[in-house]
Amino acid sequence: MQKYTYHWEVKDLLTQFLQAFDGAIVKRYDNTRRAGQTVGVRYVYSPKQRVLFDLVDKAQHITLPAVSFWINSISRDPERVFNKLYGQYWNNGFNKSSSEKNLQPVPINIEV
Repeated sequence: MQKYTYHWEVKDLLTQFLQAFDGAIVKRYDNTRRAGQTVGVRYVYSPKQRVLFDLVDKAQHITLPAVSFWINSISRDPERVFNKLYGQYWNNGFNKSSSEKNLQPVPINIEV
């Protein structure tokens, strides 16, 4: 467990969150309430302070609309723990008297 990372699961979670909102457009209406221009929304994985800093690019053009998202918190969810075992032990194969321990996966909540 110490050598194995679960970054791909967090990446999949963020991709699913982005795909849920992907395709959103902003319609601009004129005085007669006719839709004129449609603008695609830009999604950025960063804190909102960074997006506010990047609203104006080098050519001094404002790039709106922009939506920022990032991981707000990661916490353990004790209500989803249904297995009370402390883990699994297995023989490492080199020495019959020693074994290694694999901890149980811990359910977590990731807030975006």
